[in-house]
Amino acid sequence: MTISELKRAMDRRFDRLERTKVDKLEFRRAITGLRTELKRVERTKVDKAEFRRAITRLRTGLHGLHGEIVASAAETRRYVDASCDSLRSSLRDEIASSAAETRRHFDVVAEAIRDDIRILAEAVASHSDRLDKHDLRIGALEQRSV
Repeated sequence: MTISELKRAMDRRFDRLERTKVDKLEFRRAITGLRTELKRVERTKVDKAEFRRAITRLRTGLHGLHGEIVASAAETRRYVDASCDSLRSSLRDEIASSAAETRRHFDVVAEAIRDDIRILAEAVASHSDRLDKHDLRIGALEQRSV
């Protein structure tokens, strides 16, 4: 999976998450409604039983919202972990293939250098033999002239 594919997948994932979560306006409306209800309760001097029912409804709503958030976070974490594992595996494969290609290239270059060194060594040996022959000839000439 490439980085752009991962980005598109994550964008789709978060778009779906955006559609399922409560937006700020809805949340504010709910809070406003709850405040209005609380004020009504305060104005009417409700009894303890009604007040407890209202608190129970609030707690139930909050627990449900908390559960949805936890489930969504866990699902997102699993998706990101899976995507990262896939990307990590893909990168390792690419690095391994690059390393193999680099090794092959290095072997070719090393072989070319060996050939160049071999040619140079042959040339040095040839010149060394030639210089040795010149030394012998010069030595022979010097002895004849003495």
